[in-house]
Amino acid sequence: MASLPINSPEKRHWLLESSAQEIQGFIHASYANYVNGYGREEYELARTALDVRIAEDAERLAVRFEQQMIRLTGMAEEQKVLAERLDRQTSKLIYLTYALVVLTLLLLFFTVYLSYDTYLKSRSTESPKPHAMTPNNRVERTATSRLVFDAAGNMSADFQSQSARSVAVAHSCR
Repeated sequence: MASLPINSPEKRHWLLESSAQEIQGFIHASYANYVNGYGREEYELARTALDVRIAEDAERLAVRFEQQMIRLTGMAEEQKVLAERLDRQTSKLIYLTYALVVLTLLLLFFTVYLSYDTYLKSRSTESPKPHAMTPNNRVERTATSRLVFDAAGNMSADFQSQSARSVAVAHSCR
């Protein structure tokens, strides 16, 4: 490019189409002519072309940056909506957990009540257990433990032999 005449249309066209790095190289090559006063117009034209190229590159970068910021802002809005939804769901989970704890406690109390009620009913149907072994208690206990079921399912007791044995034991203890 340095061999072309100063202010030639080809040089001007090249300066308009070249990249910033190429123009910078041209400026460094033509600086010697600028100092000697020979290529002052050419140097100024190259500097202006470089400034224009830098401004165009900055504009392209600004447009890309703006588009990325718009996309980023949209993503931030989506994240905000998702965060609000997650917050609502978390609150619902907390309330459901409290409800589950309350139901579990109610079941526990109900179970304790029913087991105590069953215990009391079983105690009331049992025959009282004697503290001291008297002949009469021995007879009752042995008589109730000797209930026999026949093949038809009828209950009968062997009171005679058991009672006679108990009476004999009772008389021998006296």
